[in-house]
Amino acid sequence: MALISWQELLLLFLVILPCGLVFYRALRWITSVKKPDQPQKEVITSTRETIKEIVKIRCRYCGKLYTEQKDKCPYCDGGR
Repeated sequence: MALISWQELLLLFLVILPCGLVFYRALRWITSVKKPDQPQKEVITSTRETIKEIVKIRCRYCGKLYTEQKDKCPYCDGGR
C-alpha cells in the first residue's frame, strides 16, 4: 500500500506547488519594490527682527548709566 496515491501526487506537483511558488514570488516582489519617497514638505521659517533703541543717561551724582525712561537714578536716587 502506497503512502500517497498517484492522483494526490499529481495534484501536489501540478496545482499546490506552483501556487505556492507563485505566492512566494509575489511576496518577494511586494517586499522588494521600493516605495516612492514622500515629497518633503517645504519648511518656511521666517525671522522677524525688532530693533529697539535704548538710550542710557549717565547719572551726574554717582556716574552710573541708567535708561532714559527712568526719572531717577536707580543706584543713588539722584534726579536728572
